[in-house]
Amino acid sequence: MKHYLTPFLALLFCSASIKAQSPERIIPRETIPVPVRPYDLISIEQLNHYFDQPYTFDSNGTFQVKSSAFSQSTAIPSQFSNAFLFPKYITEEMKTAAYDRLKDQNRFGSELNVGVMASFSPDSIWKSQGLQFRVGFEQKNIIASTFSKDLFHVLFSGNASYAGQTANFDQSSFTSLGYQSFKLGILQRAQHSMFSVDVGLVHGINLSEIKLNSASLYTQPDGSYLDLNWNGSYMQTGRVSNQWKNTPSMGASIDLDIRKQLGSRTILHGSIKDLGFINWNESSTQIKSDTSFRFTGLQFFDVLNLGKDATIAVGDSLLNKLKSNELNAPEMRALPALFRVEASRLFSIKNKFITLNTAIQYRMIKGYQPLYSVEAGYIIKSFNSIKLNLMYGGYGGFQTGINYTFLHYKEQRLTIGTYFNE
Repeated sequence: MKHYLTPFLALLFCSASIKAQSPERIIPRETIPVPVRPYDLISIEQLNHYFDQPYTFDSNGTFQVKSSAFSQSTAIPSQFSNAFLFPKYITEEMKTAAYDRLKDQNRFGSELNVGVMASFSPDSIWKSQGLQFRVGFEQKNIIASTFSKDLFHVLFSGNASYAGQTANFDQSSFTSLGYQSFKLGILQRAQHSMFSVDVGLVHGINLSEIKLNSASLYTQPDGSYLDLNWNGSYMQTGRVSNQWKNTPSMGASIDLDIRKQLGSRTILHGSIKDLGFINWNESSTQIKSDTSFRFTGLQFFDVLNLGKDATIAVGDSLLNKLKSNELNAPEMRALPALFRVEASRLFSIKNKFITLNTAIQYRMIKGYQPLYSVEAGYIIKSFNSIKLNLMYGGYGGFQTGINYTFLHYKEQRLTIGTYFNE
């Protein structure tokens, strides 16, 4: 839920003076000019109100609570991906539906964001100068991946069907990232523009990353061994980095936002979010390798010794070789910054009010492509609106969506909606 204050409605009143006249020269009532409707003059506050922009300028303070969650893929049906978000058994029918849509290279991604932001002006002097101070908190969890058709098959159905064949894993990657940001900033507005900057202190929660520049897996026909060729890297820093008894993984970020009104019904908007870094602590595990392995199975040690001093252990010939390149050391990584440019326009057609928004955005994370979007909205009774959108890119391909705002009063707004992958 986002909180808004009612924008200033620009009213145009027509005044007229009537001189003393003889009765036969009285102007008929129907010829007296009718005041123009408030919507015929649109202020920047009105545009922000209708275009769901997250800033209002006509108060001493605002408080916002926001959350969002979504997943996108070029191949995986939403029923399959939702089984991970809402734990559910993945049936063979669900796997088959995914297999039928796989291409040589595929993408999948999801994001979960929650945050609060409070803005305030210390007194009427600051308010009159259009300046507000801001404080907020956000937590983000991002998953981004690229994968080959063979990798998906091996992960969800095993390698039995590849007996005597080589599975190709080239140009595959997986990133799972979680972090928190405590932000302080200012917002400055003029009559037809707005600019804000927020500086954040970032705490890294977890990072799991696998990159396969080139990789393949050969399965010997009778299953006696596997050959893995691997050129890539692996990094893992899990719950350890979230334990404050260790050195926390910390960093910094900056957010920039600028809006400019053109004419009476158009707004241009540009923003940069999470431009910064996290220095992951020394508990981070890293492996970089360009080599080949032969996996001959599990190795059992002392399994027949039933004495009280027996130390039964299980070894893995492949994992042992991988761990030989293991390194624990801190590493600085850039945050997945988000860049966005958009234009919004309000149209009046036969006393019906339509909004149109076009945008392009890009997140700096492997597996994300430039996202192009077009959204059309219809305003219903001033306080309700319905919006339809079409997008292409991001973590997926073409995607449609629908949103309905069914409460939009002076200080509250409530919107519900969904996206469709197929």
